[in-house]
Amino acid sequence: MSTGQKNPVNQKRLTNIAVVRHKSHGLKFEVACYRNTVLAWRSGVEKNLDDVLQSTAVYTNVSKACDLRGAAVHASC
Repeated sequence: MSTGQKNPVNQKRLTNIAVVRHKSHGLKFEVACYRNTVLAWRSGVEKNLDDVLQSTAVYTNVSKACDLRGAAVHASC
């Protein structure tokens, strides 16, 4: 019987990312972005936000993939 390593299939690995953090009303937000395009977005060179963001989810912790719940997002506005 094979004792090979099993890799989880349902996890999306975020590679080559830059984590952009924002703090508002006591809540911390994190967004996973492509590393080189963050500065291009801030300087106005990059116009399409979909090319900058690696994931459309907003996280409380990107490295642990803890996504932010909808009620917390609306409470921070």
